[in-house]
Amino acid sequence: MAVNQINSPPTITKVGLKLATMNNNQHLSLTITHAAFGTEKYRPTGEETSLKQERLRVGIASAVRLDEKTIQMRFVVKAEQDEGFWCNEIGFWANNTLIAVYSSDEIKGEGLIFISDKVETTISFSLALEAMPVERIDVQIMQDQDKLIQLINQHENEDNPHPQYTPQQITATSQNAVEETGHSHEIDKASTSQAGIVQLTNDINNDSETLGLTAKAGKKLKALIDALTRNLNNYIPNSKKSNSVTSTSSDTVATSYAVKQLNDVKANKSTTLAGYGITDFAQRALTASDNLNDITVKGIYNNSTYRNTPNNNYPEEVSGVLLVLSNAEQVYFASNGKMFKRLKSNNNWANGWVRLDNLTTPIGADQNLDEITTDGNYYIVGSSKATLAKNYPVERGDGALEVFGNGYFQRFTTFHSKQIFTRRKIGGNWTAWVQSMTELGGAFSGDVIINPANKLSARRIASTNNSNDALDIYSKNGLFIYNADNATDLLAGFRPNRIDLVRDVNLANKMLAFSLDISNGADFSNSPNIDGIWHDDTTNTFHFQSDSTYKTTGEMGKASLSAVNYVASGLVEIKNNNWGRLRATLTDGSYWQWEVDPNSATNPRFNFLYRTLDGTQRAASFPRLEKNEVVAYRSWVDEKIQSLITYQKIGNFQIRKYPDGTMIQTYTIRQNDLYEWFEKSFNWAIAFVDTPLIFSKVTTSIGGSHDADVNILTKSNNATCYYHEYEHGGSNQGNVRIQFLAIGRWK
Repeated sequence: MAVNQINSPPTITKVGLKLATMNNNQHLSLTITHAAFGTEKYRPTGEETSLKQERLRVGIASAVRLDEKTIQMRFVVKAEQDEGFWCNEIGFWANNTLIAVYSSDEIKGEGLIFISDKVETTISFSLALEAMPVERIDVQIMQDQDKLIQLINQHENEDNPHPQYTPQQITATSQNAVEETGHSHEIDKASTSQAGIVQLTNDINNDSETLGLTAKAGKKLKALIDALTRNLNNYIPNSKKSNSVTSTSSDTVATSYAVKQLNDVKANKSTTLAGYGITDFAQRALTASDNLNDITVKGIYNNSTYRNTPNNNYPEEVSGVLLVLSNAEQVYFASNGKMFKRLKSNNNWANGWVRLDNLTTPIGADQNLDEITTDGNYYIVGSSKATLAKNYPVERGDGALEVFGNGYFQRFTTFHSKQIFTRRKIGGNWTAWVQSMTELGGAFSGDVIINPANKLSARRIASTNNSNDALDIYSKNGLFIYNADNATDLLAGFRPNRIDLVRDVNLANKMLAFSLDISNGADFSNSPNIDGIWHDDTTNTFHFQSDSTYKTTGEMGKASLSAVNYVASGLVEIKNNNWGRLRATLTDGSYWQWEVDPNSATNPRFNFLYRTLDGTQRAASFPRLEKNEVVAYRSWVDEKIQSLITYQKIGNFQIRKYPDGTMIQTYTIRQNDLYEWFEKSFNWAIAFVDTPLIFSKVTTSIGGSHDADVNILTKSNNATCYYHEYEHGGSNQGNVRIQFLAIGRWK
């Protein structure tokens, strides 16, 4: 079949889900109308609204339901001319909405499928509903369905529907290409910097860096090398040839003449040592019954059959040669390269064998120091090989190991830090390493005891924590200093989170520092940063300083003074260039702060600020101070305001004068009924500056439907009010009260 089939589930997009919800209120359904093909590899998130690199979009050629939950769609695709591409992303569309995307960032090779520009490609995609969050998917087939199906069937039934998939012969000059008749690939050319195809040659005189030698050329080179090697191995210069039979040189070779001289001598001698007159030197092989303690005759004894055992007092269970120098001295040359010697004392071999070649024995990379029990000197180079797991005293501490006392004592010296550690074996078990100190210095692990008659003195103590001279003391329960004349008289105690100073602390006008930064041994007065308390004798002032330059700069730092009660007599002066001055912090972390403008010389202002723990703040901001002002409580303000408002009662007049020049007067007339229908008037108790605004009000004691009032005449002025009384619907108004209210100005 000329069909490329893809069965992996796509990822439905959020806009696709939304469209599925809009299509049907009861079921989530979608209708696929098109498919798009692109080149990007990625893991879809569902946020996509388009392909990342869309190259082609086509309709659906055919579709068939394989079962009730699976739809198989087919597409016929062909790229634009000269624009064939590898497809890595497929999008399914409902008209103009991207409803699902298939891609992956784990696609192997160049892509899912190659879409050629030469021939049409049929792609089949099986879509499983159970892998999609929708209940129904419909497919809209292209209008000319019959023709499309005919094209698909014709395409699928061709013997070779995809000739571009046919691989062509690859040669040294091949290029990456997809043709109508097949495809080919380019092969990298081999060089000194990359692997690839290489041209062979038989020429061994070529300077090329891209040609490779054949086996024939290699055989030719080997023949030349073998001939040269034989010549070099067999060549002996005349200066190294000697006729002497008594020469002690190890650098010359005996000639045929020298050999003949020896043969002439040997021809006249016996084949034994005795034949040469040697009667006190033995030469024989050792037997299984030989005990080396019993062999006292000088001589050479050969053991090549592994008869040596500890019971026969061999130094090791390995073959070798025994050299007996006297009845009290033996040397054993083991076949593994080791050499041992022992001496008899008081007719006893109790001192045991001692290695003579053990000064430079290397320690194996995987060897455990617990296993090295043969006396001698050992070493290891390479810090990665020395680990605590192999029972070295320190991690990554390569060095030299000495073993004494028949393997019951070890001493280890590190190469780089020059630390010395010792331990011994008790009851078959090694004790923990204990560090020793040398005149070169080092660090102790364990107790250091100094006799009472002696003292510990040092010219220079260097801290391990910084580059300055200091003494670092580490103690779990504290450090205590006592009077030398009275062991119970405590002078000072340093405990966790506590310091006890029993005597007076005399700082000599220096700072009591809590945290400081002193470099190169500088004095406090030259330290750029220090926290503490100090006293200035000149001004008789205590200074509290934190995170600031030292007092000689004239600046002050941030300080916090905490006490149950704090009393200050005299001036409390706060100097800084910021708004904040005084702060009252509450238990919940919020605070009140009084602050002043640091530029008060030109803008004299201050605020009261309240800030909560989450940073929310409210403030009472005071305006710029232009002159001497008085700020008082509300009662004082009310009193001042009332003192500026004058009140008078003159007869039936009540008068109020306000500071801004406003004046209010009221006048009340009480009478029986309204009568005398003529113009009436009265004079204000205090004349206004100008004609005031006049209001009138008439009340009566008679009920019923009627009205009564007065008419203020226009002729009224600043001093006199003119009016007429009137009534409607009633002949007798009874007790009448007429009220006048005037608002004007008194100045």
